[in-house]
Amino acid sequence: MNASALKLEPLKNTAKEPELKPYTMDEINQMIDESLDDIKNGRVYTTEQVDQIMKEKFFCLF
Repeated sequence: MNASALKLEPLKNTAKEPELKPYTMDEINQMIDESLDDIKNGRVYTTEQVDQIMKEKFFCLF
């Protein structure tokens, strides 16, 4: 078969895409309040802590 006989067709996406809806201002404010509460109560990691956790978890595999 020569290259001129080859016809490419776009892929058909058969997966159903979830319907996305924008956040309301109340939802955004609630997420902000929850995040500030997490910070206030120490339920956060520093970037240094995350870096160390990632190194311990993934770099030991090599």
